[in-house]
Amino acid sequence: MTQFDDLFETDIHNIKLIQYIENILKNEDKLQEIASRSFTHGAGFIKIIIGIDEINMLRLHFWNKYDQIADPQNPHSHGWNLKSKILKGRFNNLIYVESDTTDNVECRNKYSNNLIIHNNSCNFKYIMPVNLLNTSIQTHTEGNVYSMSRTEIHKFVALEKGITLSLRELAHDDMAFIYAKTTLPTSCVFPTLTANEVASHLSDLLHLLNTSTPNI
Repeated sequence: MTQFDDLFETDIHNIKLIQYIENILKNEDKLQEIASRSFTHGAGFIKIIIGIDEINMLRLHFWNKYDQIADPQNPHSHGWNLKSKILKGRFNNLIYVESDTTDNVECRNKYSNNLIIHNNSCNFKYIMPVNLLNTSIQTHTEGNVYSMSRTEIHKFVALEKGITLSLRELAHDDMAFIYAKTTLPTSCVFPTLTANEVASHLSDLLHLLNTSTPNI
């Protein structure tokens, strides 16, 4: 149990999350700190890391609707356990496994994926070609809470604009992997947000939480 766990409780009005965000918006130093570790992700969403303790990291993801034909996100594993809550929107979570067969699979290039938090960058290292088999599709809607293990391979697709709250472990032993159709660079750096951009996104979320009718 951590200080963030109660934000995922079945609280239909999201009262605790509203209070948490209100406290951030009142603190300019906190906004600057959060902005320094928040960025626009290459997969098409904005990631705002609103809390870190000795055990976990609390993130908000602001999703734009994906182009279903040219989906920018690659299947991947995280290397850490996580749980997420859908605050707004509808999403498909596609689950994959590496397969020895050639039937109904996607041919992908497997890379190790090392996220470096302090400068919002990723380092990639090519491993080998693999076949990925899509084993299930889970649909998540507003109010749903779901968990994923550190070794699961998945792709999260926004069916409409939405927002998710995610809690992930800081410490992890397993390497994260990404499965790309194309050749990846050895590294990439994501554009960091400003404090004003963070405040704008959090204010929009606060308005949504205060005015939306909860799903019961």
